[in-house]
Amino acid sequence: QMENEVLDMCVKLVNGGSLGCANLTSGGTESIFCALHAMRQWARDRKAHISEPEIIAPYSLHATFNKTAHFLGIKVIRIAVGEDLVADVDALQAAINENTIGLAASAPSWPYGLVDPIEAIGKLAQRHELWFHVDACVGGYILPFMRKLGCDIPVYDFSVPGVSSISADLHKYGYAPKPCST
Repeated sequence: QMENEVLDMCVKLVNGGSLGCANLTSGGTESIFCALHAMRQWARDRKAHISEPEIIAPYSLHATFNKTAHFLGIKVIRIAVGEDLVADVDALQAAINENTIGLAASAPSWPYGLVDPIEAIGKLAQRHELWFHVDACVGGYILPFMRKLGCDIPVYDFSVPGVSSISADLHKYGYAPKPCST
C-alpha cells in the first residue's frame, strides 16, 4: 500500500494524469533500462521494419543510456549541444534516419544542470512518430517544487505532448534511501 501511494504521488508530480503509471526501481540505471526496453518493444510493434534500432540524444545525456542501450541492442547517436549547453533541436532533427526509434533528453542534464528544450523535442518526436524519453533522474523530484516557489523552470513532464516516458530518482531530491528510483 505504501509503495502504491508513493507511486501515485510520483505520477502526480510529473503530470501523469489518470493514465499515468509508475514502477519503483533499484536506481536510475534500472529506470532508464525500463524506459529503453519499453521504447524498443514499442518500436518492434510500430516500426517492425527496423532491425538496427537507434536513439538520438545530446552528448550531455547521462552515460547510463549507452550502457543500457548496449544490452538492449540499441545504438545511441550522440549530437552536440548548442552554445547554450542544451540539446540542439536542429541537430536532433538532422540525425533522425530510417533506424531511429526514439529521442532522449535531460531535465536537467548531469554536466550542466540545464533542462533541455523538452517542448521542442516533443514536437519533433510527434512529427516523426518517435518515442521520447526524458531523463529527470536528477530533477524529477525537485523541479516541480522549484516551479511552485516561482523559479522559471522549463516544462519537462507529461504535460508536454510527445513525452513517452520519464525517469526520476527518489534517492536524490525525493529524500528516499539509495537506491530508489521511478
